[in-house]
Amino acid sequence: MSLDLEIRFAREDEFAALAHVERDAAERFRGLDLMQETLLEKTLPRSMLDEARRAGRLWVAAPPAGAPLGFAHALLIDGGPHLNELDVRPECWGRGIGSRLIECVVRWAARHERPGLTLSTFRDPEWNAPFYGRRGFRILEEWELTPGLLELREREAALGLRVERRVFMRREG
Repeated sequence: MSLDLEIRFAREDEFAALAHVERDAAERFRGLDLMQETLLEKTLPRSMLDEARRAGRLWVAAPPAGAPLGFAHALLIDGGPHLNELDVRPECWGRGIGSRLIECVVRWAARHERPGLTLSTFRDPEWNAPFYGRRGFRILEEWELTPGLLELREREAALGLRVERRVFMRREG
């Protein structure tokens, strides 16, 4: 598969393709006891994608005339940039697509009054916290968590994620 792809803002007509990417990428978590397995079928709500698209916080990695192979979704938490979702099609793992999407989000975050980028991820799987650590993110200590990040942890627990196995990370802008 060619790596001739562009990182660009998502289009509304790509939302169904993004849901497929998200579900396919989630399969990597099956059987790891990190969440309720029913969560593997859930995707970001269309309304959330549309809001992010309109605000310039939803990017895709796609060949010039093809369907998205990966995407990144960001939002603001306590006024600070937060990487909410990063997914890449399984057949494209290890080709730098996730890293390119992260760099795009980092550039977006740097333009904010409060630069730096946070995220929440699982501590252990190699493709989670260690992946982000190799890209300049560090694990936040409990005292560094803002009210919005603490609220996010509560929402993640309510959804069925094993929050005791998750960490918040930050990359400085």
